[in-house]
Amino acid sequence: MSNKVAFLLKKIVAKVWGFKKIFIQEATIATIKPKGASKGYVLVSYLISPFKGNKITITNNHTNEWECVKIVSLFVEYGYTVDTISFSNNSFIPKKKYSYFVDIHSNMERLTPYLDKNCVKILHITG
Repeated sequence: MSNKVAFLLKKIVAKVWGFKKIFIQEATIATIKPKGASKGYVLVSYLISPFKGNKITITNNHTNEWECVKIVSLFVEYGYTVDTISFSNNSFIPKKKYSYFVDIHSNMERLTPYLDKNCVKILHITG
């Protein structure tokens, strides 16, 4: 992806998806909040790299960062606070009541026992 295309994508993400400018960054989790009141919580086990710092950054030529940002943005758009962790994070233990859980790899089996029985679990199969 050229630098010009990456720059345009970043501008689209910032303006169109309209994330609230509050990102809580810890070593293993990024929390993205909606502009208004939150309807609940969503856990996404995919990538954390696009959400480091105070802005969204798509840094590679692979579609995975774009996909992850889009998944998160849809939940935020519908009013949910989204916690993102890396799919390779095998130590995170959920402490919130999540309404939805999206995973791309192997955290589904590991984290399901910690999730509320009414949590909707979505496996986004990427390979």
